[in-house]
Amino acid sequence: MLKKMMALLLAAAMLVLSACSGGTQTNSQGSADTSKAQTSQATSQAQTSQGQASQGQTSEQASQPDTNPGNEFVLNADGSCGSGGIAFPLKDGKTYTWYRTADANLLDVTNGDLNNNEFLKEFALRTNVHFEFNVPAIGTEQEKFTQMFISNALPDIISGSSNYTEGLDGGVDDGYYMDLTELIPQYMPDYMNVLREQNLVADMLTEKGRFASLGMIYTHMQAPIAGYIIRQDWLDELKLPMPETFDELETVLTAFKEQKGCTAPLTFSKFGLYSLAYAYNFFFTSSDNSGSSYRKGDHIVDAMLENPEDVKAYIEKMHDWFEKGLLDPNFMSTVGYMPDAALVNNEATGVTYCMYSQIETKFTAAVEKGANLVGMPFPTVNKGDKLHMAPGALAETGMHSVSINAECKEPEYLLAAFNYLFTEPGFLLANYGKEGDTYNLVNGEVVLTEKMTSNIADGIRLYTIPTGWGPAWIEPNRQDSSFSQKVLDAQKAWTPDDTSMFIRNTVMNYTPEEKAELTDIMGDLLTYQEEYYLKVVTGAGNTDNWDEFVAQCKKLGIERATEIKDAAFSRYISRSAQ
Repeated sequence: MLKKMMALLLAAAMLVLSACSGGTQTNSQGSADTSKAQTSQATSQAQTSQGQASQGQTSEQASQPDTNPGNEFVLNADGSCGSGGIAFPLKDGKTYTWYRTADANLLDVTNGDLNNNEFLKEFALRTNVHFEFNVPAIGTEQEKFTQMFISNALPDIISGSSNYTEGLDGGVDDGYYMDLTELIPQYMPDYMNVLREQNLVADMLTEKGRFASLGMIYTHMQAPIAGYIIRQDWLDELKLPMPETFDELETVLTAFKEQKGCTAPLTFSKFGLYSLAYAYNFFFTSSDNSGSSYRKGDHIVDAMLENPEDVKAYIEKMHDWFEKGLLDPNFMSTVGYMPDAALVNNEATGVTYCMYSQIETKFTAAVEKGANLVGMPFPTVNKGDKLHMAPGALAETGMHSVSINAECKEPEYLLAAFNYLFTEPGFLLANYGKEGDTYNLVNGEVVLTEKMTSNIADGIRLYTIPTGWGPAWIEPNRQDSSFSQKVLDAQKAWTPDDTSMFIRNTVMNYTPEEKAELTDIMGDLLTYQEEYYLKVVTGAGNTDNWDEFVAQCKKLGIERATEIKDAAFSRYISRSAQ
């Protein structure tokens, strides 16, 4: 994978090098010498690329860049390399304020100060660009985000900027976000080349064709990082095969209950109730406006309109299992997305939902008793059926987007510093930390050191780019070399046949009017649907009034909401074809 990334970086670099005098550039990473043929080819590529995005910036739009020839990373204001442009590290340091969230684990390993992250320390040394973070207390994120706009006290960098009520275009039109359409090609040529090489330019453009944010770009779609694990040792003992269908899974769960004494044979949290529904072309989330939408060809449909009987069948299946004592009777009270590990460690369950990184770390008590926990495929209705919906928690290009305050001073230095993360040394720093410290290059491949592998989760948080950072080029499976084959096999078991029905939310850009209307509809609709599903599953309700339920969903606007989503997706398809 690294060799492929380096090849792509080399191709991108040639577009930049072609603008340099003589086709050569020397910095602390070494010297480059290109032949006339290579230079000619790269120049042709650069001219083609320049026709795909606007270039340049007027003198009124940017101050004269700092110059520091001879340092390790140099970028001219016109997007070429050499002396006379922005050179890192800057002679005069720049500090930018940044609103961003952070989870408890990241705050813990950095002692509450994100600048204690080793990646950030090294990034500051290499660029002399620094950040002052404004991190809201966990649970107050939405409140603090809203308050920034009400009080007009925006920092230079705003994480989660797409959550602005009027969307990214609205943020630009209302004077909050900077229009980066001209600045990005000028000061972030490596970023632009990655977008072009991976056909992601359309993904990052707004409905009005602007660059209004910068997103984290993944080298490829990540394998699922969450799914179900099962007690393989119990399957062996009971002479049962790995379940592949719902009927086979029910047989296994029943055996775990009756022969192994499980009080909660299958465990998931309240949010995980729908995590087995992919075979029914159904998945439901109340945490955003997705609801039960999915992709069908070049359109967006909703399961409640497209295949409501499948939804009904799944909810009834979960109710049946709940009544038979095959589900955790307390799943409704589980806080968060993962069920209680004690249920596994106390042998109360035989099948549970978990993160792949937890397989060998969260259930040590069970393993010490002889448990063999392995990944279980998501079940199908019929033997041999294909799954086309992706399990949750896939790395998604454009996630963790940030926007720049329209009043940010000297944005060119900030953008050029972010661009560094799309160069070879920046890519390695962001993903693996410092060479010789947290990784070594062996035959062109990254090998993580014990400093990282001894606790890979905290190592990633402390020594590499922090979760939710924003603009960077990320290898989503960078930590896999530290995992056992059992963990990697679990990911493989959770991977669907394809993800043709999966919607990447980051490409769903709405006009301010659409977003306001969609938010208004989905609030009441999602609450109504979730309450209905939970009542049916737990026996507090039933599906005798299913037709009335579907009719009420329509009354609450599910058809209009689907029209809005489909229109947004159709515009994305059109942008992608250009």
